[in-house]
Amino acid sequence: MTARISFVAMCAVVIGLVGCNRRAFTVPGESMEPTFRRGDRVTADIWAYALHPPRRWDVVVVHPKAADLKDVVWVMRIVALPGEKISFSDGHILIDGTLLVPPPQIAAIYFKDLGSQPSSSDAGPTIHPYTVPKDCYYVVGDNPLAAYDSRAWGSLPRGNILGRVLDK
Repeated sequence: MTARISFVAMCAVVIGLVGCNRRAFTVPGESMEPTFRRGDRVTADIWAYALHPPRRWDVVVVHPKAADLKDVVWVMRIVALPGEKISFSDGHILIDGTLLVPPPQIAAIYFKDLGSQPSSSDAGPTIHPYTVPKDCYYVVGDNPLAAYDSRAWGSLPRGNILGRVLDK
């Protein structure tokens, strides 16, 4: 009987801990359409990066870099990692001079309207190629024409990433 109670208690603790790492967020705008639409609820794993760094193509919940938006959360996709050199050409992203090929599940929707849009940061225009600083990530929306992302405000510090989106 004691073993059974211990097992049930252990299961309750594990379930509680697993549940603590998830948090629901609401998608605030159109920047991730058609993947996520304004008002969609997403679940994010807020401990996803406790043991490993964020990865390219991860969809993440972030606090934008702009100070006046610090109470807002956005959903974005990571396209460039710390130390990588990113540039844009004819609607494509190049990483360290090599064409970045989206995975099949997003290839049909991704970058279709990216063009060769300029990027800027707090210090002024960012000239491409742009090297992503240490402990920072370059994030963009799946809907580039509606996204206010790293192309506008530069790289995102790791501390601004709240978690990895798991699902709707």
